[in-house]
Amino acid sequence: MDKKIKKYLKLNIEAQLKNFDIGGAIVIAGKPGIGKTATLKMLAKELDLHFLHISIPELTPEELSGIPEFSKAPELKQYNLNDDTNSSLATIWSASQLIYRANTLANSSNKKGVLLTIDDLHKINMATAPYLYSLLGERKLGEFLLDDRVAIVGAMNDSEEAGFDGLESPIKDRIGILKVTFDFDYWYKLIGIKLNPFVSSFLKTRPELIIEEESTEIEQFATPRSWTFLSKEIEYIFSVSQEEFFFDNVFMIASQKISIETSREFAKHTLYIKSLDIKNIVEQRKVFNAKTLKVLDQIIYSFLINYIDSLDDAKYLVKLLKKNIAVENFVGSLIVEAYNRYQRLVANKSIQNSQGLEIFVDHILGNTSEDIHLSEEESGKLLSVVTKSFNLF
Repeated sequence: MDKKIKKYLKLNIEAQLKNFDIGGAIVIAGKPGIGKTATLKMLAKELDLHFLHISIPELTPEELSGIPEFSKAPELKQYNLNDDTNSSLATIWSASQLIYRANTLANSSNKKGVLLTIDDLHKINMATAPYLYSLLGERKLGEFLLDDRVAIVGAMNDSEEAGFDGLESPIKDRIGILKVTFDFDYWYKLIGIKLNPFVSSFLKTRPELIIEEESTEIEQFATPRSWTFLSKEIEYIFSVSQEEFFFDNVFMIASQKISIETSREFAKHTLYIKSLDIKNIVEQRKVFNAKTLKVLDQIIYSFLINYIDSLDDAKYLVKLLKKNIAVENFVGSLIVEAYNRYQRLVANKSIQNSQGLEIFVDHILGNTSEDIHLSEEESGKLLSVVTKSFNLF
């Protein structure tokens, strides 16, 4: 999903929160796994909104209608066909669960509002459709309105393989449908570069394989989502020191998420990386010239950050950076890998096991460490490369 789509969605959300009548919510439609929901989640964070996500197929009518409660209604006694002596009862409906959750979040003080994402609209069923007419058209369910600080955006897949067989006209009349396509460069800078190095380097050189033809057969097909899941699985396997298991079984592992042919190509790629023995390069303190490497290898060699743990490792890394400060592809990839690994270690509360990496991330960019030092010119060049290539800092 490219920047102009994201900007338009942002404008639409802001207009809803300002109570402009813009003719209904936007529904973004595109292939499975291209980041529709992830983009909306990022937008919610940027706009300081709670992110409330619901999937239409998971909802029961009761979650949209509310629950009936009973109240005495003596004025209805004359209409009671049972002719009993008790007063007649009337039904009063409670607020739906959806309205309650959205409005409760809207009234909390720690955010500016709520982004309500109604996902999987392509799988809408007859039981829930009438409620959506009211929600999308009048921003209410039953007798309860959505808070003004709640913006609505929908998402759906648009292919028959994903289950799309059309939308009812009353739904279409209450929404705007925005067709979105996948922008690899935008996705790679935002998400792809943060994936496991085996996955990110493979996709960098084979971007045409990130999305494969959809299929409902037993063989899998690749999507940005499936590559992300594969990356997470690899991260776990390495975190429990099962590297050799991964290399011995990479085809089997990959084929659970992507097609057989692409799994073969991915397996070749990972085994090639293994053959480079990057860990040994760090241990031997080899200060190589990255300019002599192929573009793919410049990216792959940035994986050496995964073996930077001691202070001596960090000092070696600085020498390597100074040697290759002008090789933007290598330096940019190296810094991004350092940032990603640092974030993972912090999240897992294990950063203390990698003093060298901690010093590098905490001090190199700020140029404050006495143990490892870059000149002002080198620090400026380093920051320029990262900002230009990956927009992380």
